[in-house]
Amino acid sequence: MRLSFEINEHTPVILAEELDSSELSGCFLLSPATPGAIVETPPTTEAARVESPPPLYPLVTPAPPPSPVQDRSNDEVLKLQADLEEARRIISLLYQRICVAEDVQAQLKADLEAEKTRLLYQCISESDRKICQYTGLPNKETFNWLLNCFPQPFNYYHGNKSVISLSKENQLLLTLMKLRHNFTHSVLADWFKVSETTVTNIFRTGVNALHTVLFKI
Repeated sequence: MRLSFEINEHTPVILAEELDSSELSGCFLLSPATPGAIVETPPTTEAARVESPPPLYPLVTPAPPPSPVQDRSNDEVLKLQADLEEARRIISLLYQRICVAEDVQAQLKADLEAEKTRLLYQCISESDRKICQYTGLPNKETFNWLLNCFPQPFNYYHGNKSVISLSKENQLLLTLMKLRHNFTHSVLADWFKVSETTVTNIFRTGVNALHTVLFKI
């Protein structure tokens, strides 16, 4: 249907190109194609307002790039993990050293306990009676004089087995105790906390040294 009416300068004119078709339902519009013509737009039906079907494939929104804050956090996590591994390695080394130190401490404690029960020259040196009882010498001065006459260093009977577990005065004490009391090597080994082989080496060396000293006098 076409209608004609007069349009003056005060009449509002709406161009069809400027509005959506859904907004032009039942309106009279000025057609730009035909000057002076008025076009009635058909009313919009409910079927026309049905939304378009969804796309066959869902749209995938790409993940945003990592921010500098996230990169810095990842670097800090990696650094903390490396520091943790280094700390574990140091703890393991310290634990091994502690175990070794405990073993050394236990050995020193055992040596100390053995030293307390060890028969040494220091235990009898302050008593002339004990010196005479164990060695047959009258006093400490005689013992020291005889010790100074011994050749230095000792030429051990077993030349490749030098004795370092006993001092020279204790080796002389062992030799004199063997000569005076004829203790067995096993008893002397228990008293001086050495092996029987060491007792044999000390005694034979001491007897040879006494022979040399006494024959020089």
